[in-house]
Amino acid sequence: RNSSPSLTSEPLGGLADVRSVRLSSRLDSSTTTMMSPSTLHSTLVIALGLCWNVDLSHSQAYFSVTSGTRFCQTSSGGLCVSDGAGNHGNNERCSIRVLRSTNLQVSQWSVERYFDYITIGSTRYSSSSPNGRAVSAGSSFTWYTDGSVTNPGFTICAGMNSAYFIVTASSPSTTSCYVTSSGTCVTDGPGSHSNNERCTIQIRQSTVLSATYWSTERYFDRITIGSTRYSGTSRPSGVRVSTSSTFTWYSDGSVTYGGFTICAGASSTRAPTRAPTRAPTRRPTAAPIAPAPPGAFFQVTAGTSYCQTTSGGLCVSDGAGNHGNNERCSIRVVRTTQLQVAQWSVENYYDYITIGTRR
Repeated sequence: RNSSPSLTSEPLGGLADVRSVRLSSRLDSSTTTMMSPSTLHSTLVIALGLCWNVDLSHSQAYFSVTSGTRFCQTSSGGLCVSDGAGNHGNNERCSIRVLRSTNLQVSQWSVERYFDYITIGSTRYSSSSPNGRAVSAGSSFTWYTDGSVTNPGFTICAGMNSAYFIVTASSPSTTSCYVTSSGTCVTDGPGSHSNNERCTIQIRQSTVLSATYWSTERYFDRITIGSTRYSGTSRPSGVRVSTSSTFTWYSDGSVTYGGFTICAGASSTRAPTRAPTRAPTRRPTAAPIAPAPPGAFFQVTAGTSYCQTTSGGLCVSDGAGNHGNNERCSIRVVRTTQLQVAQWSVENYYDYITIGTRR
């Protein structure tokens, strides 16, 4: 797809002076091919897409700007749409077509109340954002600004299509709460929550809720489901909720903890007691530690028989197929980044990644 303009519309830094490069493809490790800069660019975009489980080809885009392309633009291969960098201008008009059904995830929202707005269907969004709004393939929405006062504007991305949850309100950040784990869980995110967070989560279908992770300040930071508040050592476990009902997350202005992860259909919030798995009779010999390649983000420093980096150190995994028993790995972060999980299928409580003090 090297001729596709969508794959070359956003240049990758550091490639301007490349004339040719010799690459060995993972798809066919027996061949080595001379590649031009344009071919290299397309290949790297596809490689990044595979690494983060995102198809960046034009056919997988969620949004298309059908009018007002001077003002609005798509990014990340059509996964997001925005009014561009910096403050928007006066008298901007855009129409954006939805190519694939999704729930909108707003990563930036700073518009003048009443006078600059997004319109979806018959609803204008100005004082509040359309975060969590479901949109259907083939529908459109519009962007409008008046003739005075400019702000940073908006960035809207395709959110995860969840069968169970929609985050209908989230502050102070539109990502204070978000859906995760292929749409089966909702969380306040990794690390400690912030002060003064407020979220409202709507249930899309009847289910049972249980907290699979729970660390909140007693009385002051809480989840409220129906008329019941959960905080401190009291956590949701097997709570039945009905379609279209909502629950809320609240944190006060001081003291932060790890927060929460609440999942649909989770059967238990506490780890049952079980006998430890027998150790193998012979441990495999550890492979030598290879130096991290230039540009790598990860390096496996222990347990190289089990864990490995891929895509030139852009990704790290436990290898192909199911993991084994009694695996132990240490992974060093070579360059500061935010983690993007492309696959996660582990036994609850017993198999885990530990980052800092959090499992």
